[in-house]
Amino acid sequence: MKLKQKLFLLLINFFVFLIAIVNIGFINKDEAREISQIRNIILGAIESTQSLPQLPEPYNLKSNITVPENIISKHREKIISTLKNYYSDKSPVLKRKTESLILAVESQNNLNDDFRSLGGGVEKIENLNVDFNGNEAVAEADLTVWAKIYENGKIYTPRGKEHYVFTLTKENGIWKIVDEQFNFLPGEGP
Repeated sequence: MKLKQKLFLLLINFFVFLIAIVNIGFINKDEAREISQIRNIILGAIESTQSLPQLPEPYNLKSNITVPENIISKHREKIISTLKNYYSDKSPVLKRKTESLILAVESQNNLNDDFRSLGGGVEKIENLNVDFNGNEAVAEADLTVWAKIYENGKIYTPRGKEHYVFTLTKENGIWKIVDEQFNFLPGEGP
């Protein structure tokens, strides 16, 4: 009888321990879903920032041809609509990013410069950490970003690791970036 009681107590202790580990060691499904959404917003925002300066073909391939105003105008609209998927309308970051990317596109129309953006993106995201406070969140992550540029007859593909801090807010059930800061990781800057 003592052996059965010991086994029973051991089994109860095991299940209590298992339940405690599950409750402590794992993120609940809702939080995991929120983190996944924030990760996708971060990746989309930085991927867009890296790739949106690229003009459509054939203008992205030849720096000696003028880009028609209607193509530049369509590209401006694309920049604005794309960035609004990731950045809050209330955020000054949206305005700065939009202006910067439009300038990057327009500056490629200068025939005196032998420069074209050929693409860019995010290679990987690491060390993502998200802290929630209701409908607001702060996310930190290290991103490896790349660009492909044509300049003075040569193609360059710079890569770098950057540490980002994002402040996000939930608008109509969707996470949007309201602030974004970054620094190059040690040894990674220009």
